[in-house]
Amino acid sequence: MTEKNTGRTESELLASILDEIREQPLWRIQADKAMDYKDGNQLDSDTLLALEAKGIPPATQNMIGPLVNAAIGFQINNKTDLKILPDVEGEDTEEIAEALNYKINQAERRSNMDTSCLMAFEPQIGAGLGWVEVSRETNPFKFPYRCLAVHRGEIFWDHLAKEPDLSDARWLLRKRWTDINVVKSMFPGKKDLCDQVRNSWGGFDQLSFATNDSDNINLFQSWEIERGWDVDEQEWRAPDNDRVCLFEVQKRERVNIYILRLSDNRVVEFNLHRPEHIIALKAGRKLESHFVSKITTYFFLGPHLLGKKKSEFDRFNYVPFWGIREDRTNIPYGMIRDLIFPQDEVNARIAKQQWALSATRTVRTDGAVAMTDDQFREECGRPDADIILNQKEMAKLGAKFEVNHNEAINSQQEARLRDLILFFQQSTQALEQPAVDMRVDISQVKSGEVHHSLQAIAKFFDNYKWSRQQVGELLLSLIIKDIGTKREIVTIKREPLQHNKIIALNDPVDFKGTGVTVLNNNLLRTRLRVTMCEIPSTASYKAQNRTLLQEVMKSLPDDYQKALMPYLAEFLDIPNKDAIIEAMVELRDGSKITEEQVQERIKQAIEKTKTELMIELKTKELELKERKTEAEIEKIITEQVNNRIEGIYSAIQAGLQVTTNSGVAASADQILHSAGAEDKDEPPLVDIAGPITVPNGVPNGVPNGVPNGVPNGVPNSVPDGVTQNTSPLFPPRVQEDRVHEPQTQQLDTMAEADEEVNRGIESPVI
Repeated sequence: MTEKNTGRTESELLASILDEIREQPLWRIQADKAMDYKDGNQLDSDTLLALEAKGIPPATQNMIGPLVNAAIGFQINNKTDLKILPDVEGEDTEEIAEALNYKINQAERRSNMDTSCLMAFEPQIGAGLGWVEVSRETNPFKFPYRCLAVHRGEIFWDHLAKEPDLSDARWLLRKRWTDINVVKSMFPGKKDLCDQVRNSWGGFDQLSFATNDSDNINLFQSWEIERGWDVDEQEWRAPDNDRVCLFEVQKRERVNIYILRLSDNRVVEFNLHRPEHIIALKAGRKLESHFVSKITTYFFLGPHLLGKKKSEFDRFNYVPFWGIREDRTNIPYGMIRDLIFPQDEVNARIAKQQWALSATRTVRTDGAVAMTDDQFREECGRPDADIILNQKEMAKLGAKFEVNHNEAINSQQEARLRDLILFFQQSTQALEQPAVDMRVDISQVKSGEVHHSLQAIAKFFDNYKWSRQQVGELLLSLIIKDIGTKREIVTIKREPLQHNKIIALNDPVDFKGTGVTVLNNNLLRTRLRVTMCEIPSTASYKAQNRTLLQEVMKSLPDDYQKALMPYLAEFLDIPNKDAIIEAMVELRDGSKITEEQVQERIKQAIEKTKTELMIELKTKELELKERKTEAEIEKIITEQVNNRIEGIYSAIQAGLQVTTNSGVAASADQILHSAGAEDKDEPPLVDIAGPITVPNGVPNGVPNGVPNGVPNGVPNSVPDGVTQNTSPLFPPRVQEDRVHEPQTQQLDTMAEADEEVNRGIESPVI
């Protein structure tokens, strides 16, 4: 197979590119050295051997690494977002730009663009060049687009190109070492070729494969191509570990095409199969012939072509992140190249000072010491040296012995070392200071508020911004290509202070009732451009704006503060921020709510009031029940007390009756027993043998022949003159003579009975 318009085979194309790469300037060695210095690998083998020969211990103090890390941190704190702007102002173009702006911001987050660009920024500022690849994701379960940082050692380009976007470069090559099995899975139709390459064509019989079979013929041709290739085998094959170098060549080809220039100055490539192009041609539009660039991608395994395809981009999908390029050779370099010498000086002076701590310079005449030279040198290196001088030799005229530690020289080196370290520290601190962005006021520069280090590396930040914009344009081209002419609904989720917006792209509508279908928000008819948003979106930027707004609100009236509170809350990073801002907005301006929201709020208020009333009634009902229960308990206690008091009183009255008339007790017991009452007191209360019958006319109720009221046959245990007691709780007592009047005697008896009852209650045992 031959390359189009050149007559060269594809293997010759790759060989010519590899030859051209060998003739390019050797800037990669210098770039690798710069990144080694950043990583702390600052002493090569030659330097270590030289230090060892002089007896100087190796020492390094990495001052470049913190400086580069500070620059990376400065870029992180001043990150900006992509923004899509229409080239032509209009209502449709504004909506299309807004919808695509939302889509590309999603792609920016989910395609790993921010991380990849930041990974490319480190070699950009250190070595002078970084790369980012923009392509489609091969894994169907991931986001459809991806951005990957590529090491500078994998990519080579046409060094004759002058444009920063390599739009005038003829070719771009990427080589990557990978397993042969990965290549077989990527190109399943080339498995036999991969197996032969792995085995270095061992056991291949070229005569048996030189047949009419197409597969055998292709394999035989591949064997012949590799046999005639003059590139060293170690550059693309490592048979010991089954690894090969896969070459990806993107070649720019000049193609002649015909275009149509439309009335709105849009230019489209003429397509014979599109009816609108034919209509425009019949309407008088003229075709114009132009040469444009088309990108073709080739995949090589050594000299063997595995496949090729037309690129869906109009440029290389590898974006360079340039540092600074030399004027004459265009080779890139970074900020570390100018810091290598100061870093070497710091390391050398530190090593020299460490060596000087133990080094001693001596001046002596021959034979001045009574020991060998090696013993003398070893002894001088000790802080507790004991040197024995030769008395005979030192007595001679001109004999000399001196030991010098060179303290003055060490102090000078220390001062120089201090200056160098201070230079690196000031540069690092300038980058570590919080800042909004690189846009500084000229008055700040003149007043010295902006450190010179920021001005020195401003070129790197500007190039980074431009390269990141190129990555965004490649992502945008993929998004537009996937949408095409199909209808796409984009729901833009905005901040809490704004409502969500729905935009329909390529929305088919009837044109003014004519029956002709046209597309509203036609994506392919809109010219767009990608720029970087001027407002950073970092946490430090939000904190600065929040502080600034707070200071402004302090001097404003209360009404103005109330109006600005939602905007202040928008800078907060707290949970439920959207709900908080929405509540603030509703509180600030309740008149803007819709009628449906008003009705819903009225309904909610009514339901809330009903619930509160029900809760209040239920609470009152419970309180009433509690009060009723307490009253009933109090009533029961009162009744119990009253019953006890009545019982005590009745008992006292009964006691009085029994005291005055002992026969009543037996009758009362008999009546209670007949009524079914249970006798709790051991029968009988009165010690009698049976019921007593009192005949009519018997004085005092005592029968004849019964002394002291005790029947015959019953022993009289009551002493004479003592009335019988009917209760065992009351002991017998001697009766007084009844010489007083009956009424007075009754009152005295009642008083005595009360006194006896109380004594019995208080002290049951007498």
